[in-house]
Amino acid sequence: MCAIMGVLIEFLAYRALRGSTRLAAMTSAMGVSIILQVLAQLIWGSGTKSIRSHLDFSVTQLNLPGGITISNLQIITLAVAIVMMLGLTLYLRRTRSGKALRSTALDNEAARLMGINTNHVISMTFAIGSGLAAIGGFLVAAQYDAIYPTMSQSVGNKAFAAAILGGIGNIPGAMVGGILIGIAESLGATYISSQYRDAVAFIVLILVLLIKPTGIMAKKSKV
Repeated sequence: MCAIMGVLIEFLAYRALRGSTRLAAMTSAMGVSIILQVLAQLIWGSGTKSIRSHLDFSVTQLNLPGGITISNLQIITLAVAIVMMLGLTLYLRRTRSGKALRSTALDNEAARLMGINTNHVISMTFAIGSGLAAIGGFLVAAQYDAIYPTMSQSVGNKAFAAAILGGIGNIPGAMVGGILIGIAESLGATYISSQYRDAVAFIVLILVLLIKPTGIMAKKSKV
């Protein structure tokens, strides 16, 4: 369902803006996000709902050396994230459609002249991205046992920060960036205050960008 929605959003909100500025695309993205939030509020309401009550799953805590505790749900989340990262990386590097996607991202016009159906590739990109986002959103909702229409704001900001921290276009880098932000949040909540955990994560992001604006795992551009 989310993959289909992604294709529809690309067709209705982005396709006409391909030749426009990045600001226009960003404005359209913000508008789509607000529309989806409002629709979710109209359909399901604005209150917070539990998700674990609908799942036949019990969360248990595992005690590790050093006073570290981790839940079975966190282990599952990490495992799913690794599988998705490896799967997406292999898809982009080893499959024909994945190489077409990379070519289109590198130079849309050149890819079109080489016979690649760029419209199909971009729609497929939105489908894949929306599907993966749905899996990630489900895991986040299960982790906090809460789901509400505006939860994408904080989660989306952190995902964007993780991508920038790791290096835009670097899939393993985005995962490393997410782990670093999570560690920064945990340390901030432990040694400062849980009220400032979100701020600590973005302070780390700003510091890294000041030192290395392209991200910690950005690929070196060929001259």
